[in-house]
Amino acid sequence: MKYFKEALMSAPIALLWKDVEGKYLGMNSQALEMFGFTAEQILGKTDHDLFPEELADYYRKVDKRVMASKKSEYFLEKAKDKTNKIIEVFVGKKPLLDQDRNVVGIVLFSHSTNEIPH
Repeated sequence: MKYFKEALMSAPIALLWKDVEGKYLGMNSQALEMFGFTAEQILGKTDHDLFPEELADYYRKVDKRVMASKKSEYFLEKAKDKTNKIIEVFVGKKPLLDQDRNVVGIVLFSHSTNEIPH
């Protein structure tokens, strides 16, 4: 797994991961740039600490559904970027499972639809 951390942090798409309580465990460089956070600002925080209530409630509802189903979901949703502008993003969410297939969190990717070639 040489260079795994470097690959994760420099992936050309925003990657984020949370525990089952919705607390952020990490974000890669793309996510930090997209949302305008530093690692110190997000670690241990929830969507309700970081985003407007309406978005945070929606994110948490979807996270719970994905973790309960143990299945991946892909969709378009609204997000707040680093300039506080609401943007449309393509999102994939997948439950994070331990070796016994117990849900221990969620991992997701996010990419602005403005950056996807049409």
